[in-house]
Amino acid sequence: MLRRVPVVAAASVALGVVGSAAASPPSVAQIRAEIAKHSNNFVLANAYSFHGQPPGHGWLNLKYGGGRWVSANGKLVTLESVKRDPRDPALSDVTETTINYTTRTWSRIKRQQPTRVAHPEVIDPLAPGLQFRLIGVERVDGRQTYHFRSTYIPYGENESARSDVWLSTDQYYFIRGTHTTKGGKVVQRVDNHWLPRTPANLALLTAAIPSGFKQISASS
Repeated sequence: MLRRVPVVAAASVALGVVGSAAASPPSVAQIRAEIAKHSNNFVLANAYSFHGQPPGHGWLNLKYGGGRWVSANGKLVTLESVKRDPRDPALSDVTETTINYTTRTWSRIKRQQPTRVAHPEVIDPLAPGLQFRLIGVERVDGRQTYHFRSTYIPYGENESARSDVWLSTDQYYFIRGTHTTKGGKVVQRVDNHWLPRTPANLALLTAAIPSGFKQISASS
């Protein structure tokens, strides 16, 4: 499950240029200016995989928090709803429901969290401290993107990996990110689709508990 949402925030990134296709790269100031205009008025659909395994999928409510996550084999579904505490907006009531299609069971837990914790966490794919260069302009999932690549850094215990980041050329939304070892193995990948908050897309954030599934305690 990917709850930390990679949404670009380009602080202290050094950009270089590779090839003539990237003759006019965006400056850090330009990227920051566009990011300042970003809205959370989206449903973020993503696919995420680690160490070459099949991807899991998530649909995140960027405006209020919560969402739906589905395991790679489709057998485990996690639903999370977030509601502000009417008495204290700094707190949110979180309900987490897990549906197991293998055992035909479901469970539910409720907890209260600080609203800043319950809301999707924004992380920086152009991580401070890394040196990125602009590889060029590429089309990814039908969108025109800038492709950035970092230097290699230690990854795990005995490996080094580089980070590749694709940002949309129109508003610098994070479209794809990968970590690749020096040996060429992709050890992490995330693909994002920024969906408008239409009724159909909001429906992706939840799912019904199938008829006949048995409720069990969350610790079972």
